[in-house]
Amino acid sequence: MTERELVLRQKAKRLDSALHDVKLQKVVVKRTLDIAGNQKTKAKKFAKDWEDKESDKINKDKDSLLKKYLKSRDENQKQLKDAVRTVNRQKKSMPSEEKEENVPDFPVLDRIREIR
Repeated sequence: MTERELVLRQKAKRLDSALHDVKLQKVVVKRTLDIAGNQKTKAKKFAKDWEDKESDKINKDKDSLLKKYLKSRDENQKQLKDAVRTVNRQKKSMPSEEKEENVPDFPVLDRIREIR
C-alpha cells in the first residue's frame, strides 16, 4: 500500500467515526424532542384542566353571589312593603288634622298640590 492509500484509509476511518457520532447525536436529539413534545402535551393538558377548574370555581362563586343578591333584594323588598303598609295603616288611623301636621314640608309636595 502506498502512502496515499494509507492517508485515504485514515481519513475514511475518521469520516466513519464522525458519521457514527452524528448518528448517535441524531438519536439523542430525536429522543429529547420526543420527551419535550410529551412534556408540552402534558403541560397543555394541565393548563386546560386548571383553566376548566378555575372557570367552574368562578361560575360557582358567581352563582352563590347571585343567590345572595337575590335573597337580599327579596328581603329588602319585603321590608319596604311592610314599611309602606305600616305607614298606610298609621295614616288611616290618624285624624285628618294630624295627617296634615305630620307630613314633612317638602317644596316638591307643595308644587304637586298646586298643580292638582
